[in-house]
Amino acid sequence: MVLNLLSEDANPNLVDNLNYTPLSLALQLGHHGIIKVFFSFKHLINFSLAHNSSMLHHSVDKLDIELTRHLLELGCNPNTA
Repeated sequence: MVLNLLSEDANPNLVDNLNYTPLSLALQLGHHGIIKVFFSFKHLINFSLAHNSSMLHHSVDKLDIELTRHLLELGCNPNTA
């Protein structure tokens, strides 16, 4: 479903009333398959936005070094996280 939505130009940067983006919620809930789908559409995601950069907190809290590095490479800003 996520793949279909992103293929149809759904906006992955939308924020819900709890300040989650779809990617940050997938990260919080540990849905690694969905996270990989989002990363395959990384050109649509603005990783420099504060609510997307907050994903760094989740990856560090989970001690996921690989994910943390990947988020930094994609442009998550540790100063706004």
